Amino acid sequence: MKNTFCALLILQILNSNVYLQNNPTVESIIQQVTLDSLYDHLRIITGDKSFYSTEGEFTIVSRYANNVANQYAADYLYEKLNSYGLETFRQNFNWNGQNVYAIHYGEERNQYVMLCAHYDDMPYGNFAPGADDNGSGTAAVIESARILSNYSFEYSIIFALWDQEEQGLIGSDNYAQLAGDRGDSILAVINLDMIGWDSNNDNILEIHTQDYNLSSWLAKYVRDINTDYNIGLVTQIIDPGATASDHYSFWLRNYSAILLIEDYITNQNGTSDFNAFYHTTLDNLNGINQNYFFKNTKLGIGSAASLAFGDNLFTDTNDIVIPSKYILYQNYPNPFNPSTTIKYELPKSGFVTLKIFDILGNEIATLVNENQETGIHFTEFDIKDFDYASGIYFYALYVDNFSAVRKMVLTK
Repeated sequence: MKNTFCALLILQILNSNVYLQNNPTVESIIQQVTLDSLYDHLRIITGDKSFYSTEGEFTIVSRYANNVANQYAADYLYEKLNSYGLETFRQNFNWNGQNVYAIHYGEERNQYVMLCAHYDDMPYGNFAPGADDNGSGTAAVIESARILSNYSFEYSIIFALWDQEEQGLIGSDNYAQLAGDRGDSILAVINLDMIGWDSNNDNILEIHTQDYNLSSWLAKYVRDINTDYNIGLVTQIIDPGATASDHYSFWLRNYSAILLIEDYITNQNGTSDFNAFYHTTLDNLNGINQNYFFKNTKLGIGSAASLAFGDNLFTDTNDIVIPSKYILYQNYPNPFNPSTTIKYELPKSGFVTLKIFDILGNEIATLVNENQETGIHFTEFDIKDFDYASGIYFYALYVDNFSAVRKMVLTK
């Protein structure tokens, strides 16, 4: 088996449907989004309305990285998140960059669901309202923090607002690199970028994903939140998705992440409904489709809440779906400490072996060694009774003529 282990196979993406059961609390949370509150956040972010802080009255006339008003925006976002009783942080980078984020801790304090957006905008100059790009995503994150801060969850939620996305994803890349180096267990990243423009009222929202960790599964999860909670959007999963927004910083560290964005990709008719005033001074409140913006915010908050409650994460659905092929999934969470779950699918019954190897290829544990029935299976790997060192490990699945290997990271 060691020879089989050393021949790492091409990994397969998760391609089965996600089956959700409605959570009444999530339904209540979605209904608490109010357009008045949401739009008030957006008015302040775009400079249509001033705000007051301990330092006085300020108007955010621009959120371009080098404009002093962008610092006003960071101050507003920090004070707003902090006002909800959340532990709030400023993360400085470069000479003038500043991410602002807050954490609402759950029972699993060190495992996170992230809802994020970039708050900086374009174009360069003394006036840049950036209502859709990306005041819309920023306002949705703030509104989500307002509501979700009142609930208790299984997993912690990070409400993150990135600076200098327009300069090349600099803020999110800075955070994601540090998170990866620390081995942070970020279970899911939902990136909201341009969710306010819908000039033809077709309610199309794109969900961008690629084959990084469980990103494809996450895209389907969010798609099904829209359907099961009757939010009213027309969702389209784009795979492979775009890399020109902050979710890409997390893909590069193999975190599960998706992008929610308005009609961005050209459709079969050769047209799209992307914002006509993108990166201009005319990207203002007049271009915001309030009903569409409202629905997208509901989807963002509903998805984050459902994930943070742990709804249908690794739910056994053997009675609903019969796998069509052998699949070994990425362990969850990853990195992990002290335990992680390994999921795999069997299209037919057979003798199954699941083993753990260290980075040198030495076998250190056998988790499964038995006949198993067709279906979806879950096995936990718990290190609390063993003295394993931090580092890279591999797990390998063998059944009939099928074998597959994946990498996982243990942090202490």
